[in-house]
Amino acid sequence: MVESFHCQLKAALTTHCTPERWTEVLPLVLLGIRTAVKDNLKCSAAEMVFGVPLKLPGEFLSSSNDSFRPNPLNYVEHLRSHTKNLQALPTHSVSNPIFIPTYLKTCSHTFLPHDAVRKPLQPIYDGSFNVLQRGE
Repeated sequence: MVESFHCQLKAALTTHCTPERWTEVLPLVLLGIRTAVKDNLKCSAAEMVFGVPLKLPGEFLSSSNDSFRPNPLNYVEHLRSHTKNLQALPTHSVSNPIFIPTYLKTCSHTFLPHDAVRKPLQPIYDGSFNVLQRGE
């Protein structure tokens, strides 16, 4: 069963791409295999798992009227004009003040975080160190 699937997957990948680009088409090839109707079962593997057939990417764009076929040139122009009007949202900048506990202004010793890959159960802080100088 697994060997049969691997043969089917290998055949689909070799027909759709070059060896360097196989990772780019793998999701679509797998989607095609999972949505293909099996003759002996009269349903697809995805339909057996989810109970309903999967929607393929082309079905998201089609309208309820099957006779409607958009002109590719008009579609591309419509898509270009739509994407031209899109504006990037500004990133959210946080301007919250940094919280510094008041006891840090008077403490005599401190622990510093150990900034490295740690083994299990190794402490995450090094110290205790004497405070030599205070900054703002």
